[in-house]
Amino acid sequence: MKRSFKVRLKLLIYPQFQLQLVLGNIILLFAILGSVYYSVSFSFKKMITNGISAGLAPDHPYFKLLDFQHTQITKNLVISFVVGTVLSTIWMLLLSNKLAGPILRLKSYFKKLGPSNYAPVSFRKSDFFYELPALINEAFERVLSAKKND
Repeated sequence: MKRSFKVRLKLLIYPQFQLQLVLGNIILLFAILGSVYYSVSFSFKKMITNGISAGLAPDHPYFKLLDFQHTQITKNLVISFVVGTVLSTIWMLLLSNKLAGPILRLKSYFKKLGPSNYAPVSFRKSDFFYELPALINEAFERVLSAKKND
């Protein structure tokens, strides 16, 4: 028996919240990149100063090696930053989707809830706060049974 599954992945379900998390994450990554680049550049400047104070000529292979290494490290930092930013953005969107989903589901649930249309609330299996639907449903059951007893 063939089953056809349609998977709908909508990551931005609460853009205001989710994009704020992504932006904060990217700003943090830029700060990390800046501090690492500053440290690397400072170290290379110190090595150049040491080479000059040792009396090496400006065209000495030592300075060419330092320039090559600095260029390679800078390229690798940029590549790492881009890959890290893409991966952490995807992860942040997935995580924030699992956080925002339950909140939006509860918001929608309580907007629709009326005295005659009670139905149990549920979350996706992958959502966080998985214990909330059971607590809410149990509370409503107690309220409804107390109301019936009155």
